[in-house]
Amino acid sequence: MTDSLRDLLRPELAAEFRRKPLGRHSPALQGLLVALRRQASGDYLLVAQRPGGPWLLARRKPGGPMAAPPEILDSPPLPSLEAAEWEVFRRRWRDLTGAEPPEDAPPPAENRA
Repeated sequence: MTDSLRDLLRPELAAEFRRKPLGRHSPALQGLLVALRRQASGDYLLVAQRPGGPWLLARRKPGGPMAAPPEILDSPPLPSLEAAEWEVFRRRWRDLTGAEPPEDAPPPAENRA
């Protein structure tokens, strides 16, 4: 892991994302998100079971053909897009660091329509 990436893995950025996983982010958080996506060992995908969720987590293997179906991961359905985005962030952080991201922010509000 590069020093610049290590500098981006700050607890306050994880807390910022947890509070607001959708929409505009601060420049520092946007930089972290780009870095996490580039470093990912496989692409995480969100699959809606029906429009608006619940959401399933899937993964495309690195180097695999784009036409190959993604692997649906063995995890419970996520009730909102916000919760699903946090789960992807959490897994990318853990894949990169070997540790869970700090969770000092409240979980995202459920998206109820």
